[in-house]
Amino acid sequence: TFAGPFRLPTDNFAAFALNVQPDFEANGLRSWAHPSVTAALGTQSMQMQQLPYRYHTFVNRTEGEADNFYVQDYIKSMAPGVWAIKQREMATAGWAWEPIREILPPRWVTSRFGLDTVIGVVSLADFNAEGGSAPDRWVGNMMLVPSTMLAKVRADHPGVTYDVVQLQNANNEWVEPTAEAVTAALSAGTAPNIAARQAVPGGYPLTWVNNLSVRATGLSPAKAGSLAALIRYLVTTGQDSIVAHGGARLPAADVSAALAAADQLVANNCSSPDFEVVDGGRGAYEPALPGLDAIATMKHCQVAPPVTTTTTTEPPAPPPPAPRVPAVVVPAATIPVPAATLPPIETVPVTVVVETTTTIPPPTTPPPPPYILAYEDPPEPNSLLAGLPMPLPDDGRGGFKKLGTFLLGAGGFLAAGRVKLVRFARAR
Repeated sequence: TFAGPFRLPTDNFAAFALNVQPDFEANGLRSWAHPSVTAALGTQSMQMQQLPYRYHTFVNRTEGEADNFYVQDYIKSMAPGVWAIKQREMATAGWAWEPIREILPPRWVTSRFGLDTVIGVVSLADFNAEGGSAPDRWVGNMMLVPSTMLAKVRADHPGVTYDVVQLQNANNEWVEPTAEAVTAALSAGTAPNIAARQAVPGGYPLTWVNNLSVRATGLSPAKAGSLAALIRYLVTTGQDSIVAHGGARLPAADVSAALAAADQLVANNCSSPDFEVVDGGRGAYEPALPGLDAIATMKHCQVAPPVTTTTTTEPPAPPPPAPRVPAVVVPAATIPVPAATLPPIETVPVTVVVETTTTIPPPTTPPPPPYILAYEDPPEPNSLLAGLPMPLPDDGRGGFKKLGTFLLGAGGFLAAGRVKLVRFARAR
């Protein structure tokens, strides 16, 4: 029964990860019975395999993945002898192993597509990911998973025992990917696998920072604002989730650099005259979260307010003053006229004939009423006639009224004739 920390020396780990073939490996590096392995585990009697060719299988990723790239980088730095063995092996098979790429050459490398598939294969009991059937005293398979996923993997497969392998760093220390070990590596610098290249006390050697690459220009203000909000979330509130799952926070310098890059992204894509860059708190794309609220100021691209043009009209200039001309005062000349030279005043009688014209006003007697037919019932009075300031004419049903109407009409006729005669006489 083994209960200590599960340690793998760098050369043995490299042989497992690169699937070094038995014909090329030196001293059976892929064997659990290798002396370096038993010494690292602290026992000389433990045997997990009966035959040297029964290997533990390391399952890599088939697609392009950062794990593939940085595992090769770690092996090349920490196990250059095993790296050279793999180079000769691949040259014999006609495959190029360098330069390091995110996709591993397919020759003799066990891989599966997708992290979920890799986890599923490794978690199968009595199953050799390389050969299919598990040999006697099968130990299991090996894989790379993010340290923040370890708790989930164990929860999803409660019947499987997972051992976290301790690796060696350049400081000759055995370390696990704890939050403290990752933080120690990040504190030494953001170069990938920095603890595998230089002595970083307590630093985990397989540590790197993934960078987000975006277009610097050519984005709409909405896209630039959305990407900037994503960056701000990842380096602030998004870090809380990483820490809650056993990960480490980004160093403060990296957070500041990311926030500055987000501001620059907004400024670069806010060049239209219809928009302007403003500084403030959370914008339209940042959710209401404590980490984002804690950012002192951030740049946003928003619609510029309309430009108001004020035109000042100067009053017209007054005309220039007229030139001053000195006034010449001429005294009035008094010319005496002798009285004897004035002509005598003669009086001439003037006869003024004043012609008067007599204006006879028109008669005030109203004209005779129109002829109205008599009915048994009097007709409705005319609205126009009813409005005059004179009484309605007689309806003809009274004898006295008829006589008065006749005399009134005759008088009016004679008066009208008189006017005509007077006017005719004067015209002559």
